[in-house]
Amino acid sequence: MAIRDCICGRTNKISLGFKEGIEIVRCQSCNTIFPVTYTYNEQFYRDEYSQQYQIQRETPTYSDRIDHDISVAECRFKSLQGVIEPTKSLDIGSGTGGFVKVALKANYDAYGIELMPFAVEDRIINDSFLTYEFEPNSFGLITMFDVLEHFDNPFIIIRKILSILQSGGILVIEQPNPMSEEAINKGILWKHIKPQEHNYLISDIMLTIIFKYLRLPLIKQFEPIKGRMCLVYQNDRLRNSYTSI
Repeated sequence: MAIRDCICGRTNKISLGFKEGIEIVRCQSCNTIFPVTYTYNEQFYRDEYSQQYQIQRETPTYSDRIDHDISVAECRFKSLQGVIEPTKSLDIGSGTGGFVKVALKANYDAYGIELMPFAVEDRIINDSFLTYEFEPNSFGLITMFDVLEHFDNPFIIIRKILSILQSGGILVIEQPNPMSEEAINKGILWKHIKPQEHNYLISDIMLTIIFKYLRLPLIKQFEPIKGRMCLVYQNDRLRNSYTSI
């Protein structure tokens, strides 16, 4: 298996140590944390991740946490008020559908897409975001909560988002912050370093560089809870314009 460098293209990285037999490094240029070897396994997310894997980690399975997911979604929705407004929306990696359910109650034309077949909301598409065919420029709001870090090539998912986000549309990304005090102090013991799940834990620096280049400037950034980051971007591209990545 090939040894990888950071998505920023730089090769200067420091080792944080080994976890589950895999070396974890931090990029010294952009502070992204990643395992030096990783293979994205979609089937893992279709079955084991939703049941056996969660049980092994002694965390609630997704089918047992819908009330919790709705409560979290309500907090997320409230924190975004004044930035988002009712539109056709897509929640990528929507889990049980908590955010979709909350958005529907707020008069959004809300949809979600999720690999694992446990969503309780009938507006969740049970399929892969990367292969499902959406109409171009079809969403005014796209959200990703704890999703981007799972992909071995985040540029693929970003390219797909660019094709379906309307001009002026909003993109919301929330994920663990690799530059948080906890991440820096705990190093290899940081709870979000999970080699089987998490690929690139991308820093806000790197994300904003990527999206600024793609004409999606950062319009809001905040810490929803300690150790996490939420970044909100707005699509400044003209309809049907495209910047290659």
